[in-house]
Amino acid sequence: MIRSGSTLQYQIAADLVESKGQGYRIGFVENCEQLKAAVERRSGFVVAKCHWPLAGLDALDCDVRYIYIYRDTRIHLMKCFELPKFVDLPVEPQEASEISQKFSRESQKKRIAEADYERYRIEAGRPDAPDPESLLKENHIGNDRSGMRPTALTW
Repeated sequence: MIRSGSTLQYQIAADLVESKGQGYRIGFVENCEQLKAAVERRSGFVVAKCHWPLAGLDALDCDVRYIYIYRDTRIHLMKCFELPKFVDLPVEPQEASEISQKFSRESQKKRIAEADYERYRIEAGRPDAPDPESLLKENHIGNDRSGMRPTALTW
């Protein structure tokens, strides 16, 4: 399955916001109601992931700024590199290098190998439950088909 990069974008955005003490991640949401319930009485940036654009964000009445990532195989990672400028959280070259290493393919494989997916399945009550922190699924990184990664993300 060709991946859009939305989980990686979520991870980078959440890490950036949390490392700068400017907000928090809330994980996967299905709709605006879930998002609103998760952010009541909070402020700062909220980073969420969903599988489609959320309609109705403008109607939410709370003191947060939303960064939500959704699946779009046309965009890949281009928008992720614009994030620090968009949210006014500057990233120094050393920080960018650290983020790149933290979320490299090898680091993601290690994260998956160390995760307790059996516990996640039990807690979530579903067979495909992701790691609640990284949102990586057990089968998130596919094969390394030669020549695929420059034009399409496969992880």
